[in-house]
Amino acid sequence: TVTVQPSPVAPTVANASQCGIGVPTASVTGATNYKWYATPTSTTVLQSGSATNFSTSISASTTWYVSSYIGACESTPRLAVTQTVTPTDAVVATTSASKLCVGGANTITLTATNTGTTNTYAYTWTALPVAGSGIATSLTGANVVTTPTAVATYTYLVSANDGPCNTAAT
Repeated sequence: TVTVQPSPVAPTVANASQCGIGVPTASVTGATNYKWYATPTSTTVLQSGSATNFSTSISASTTWYVSSYIGACESTPRLAVTQTVTPTDAVVATTSASKLCVGGANTITLTATNTGTTNTYAYTWTALPVAGSGIATSLTGANVVTTPTAVATYTYLVSANDGPCNTAAT
């Protein structure tokens, strides 16, 4: 007895891009099961099964070669699917003072500094706790001035946004 299986149809690929480290969104469709390889001729399967995207987080642009399969039969050729990764610049948050006295010179400047040249961030500052921090909801800008009004320890967070790229610092 010989069972002849149909040839699997090659998957359809959709390349994608992301900022920084993350699980890729580049994907394949058109079949039930897929095999992901590092090269078009590799014998080592990186991932196989029904997942339509590579399920491990990446931090650099990556190209995989994907085939669909039914049982022991595999589509040919393997198709390239690419996830382009744009690294995000780190942001450093600093303050003009680490200790203040209520009723004294208690105005501080919070500064966000982009450590690279890839991103052009818009900055939003928040504080925990909010009450008494001098930031009622949020402040925007790389350099902001605030005046804490109550005795406490405050953590100031700057969120940096450049379209799809986001990062933060405290």
